Amino acid sequence: MPKRQLGRSRALLRSLTEAHERRMLMADNANERTGSLTGLTASEAQEFHKIFMMSFILFTLIAIVAHFLVWSWRPWIPGPGGYAMIEDGLRLAGSFVSLRL
Repeated sequence: MPKRQLGRSRALLRSLTEAHERRMLMADNANERTGSLTGLTASEAQEFHKIFMMSFILFTLIAIVAHFLVWSWRPWIPGPGGYAMIEDGLRLAGSFVSLRL
């Protein structure tokens, strides 16, 4: 058998062996996943839970800051004077803008 064909045969055998090993690892992972409704292993589920909780906490903090900033800008519950206070504020802002022009 020529050396070129021998090299190709060895490469083919090596790739087939690697493919078989990958299939065996996948089969082992499939056996670990059979007890779960999600199809995740315990370590994968813990990793997903960790990422989910961090994302949720970050989202919640951003939402709290955003609500505080909007409340500072324009409160959605009127003060003791009711919505008349908002109208007075708009008149004051309008007069301030007209003085600047």
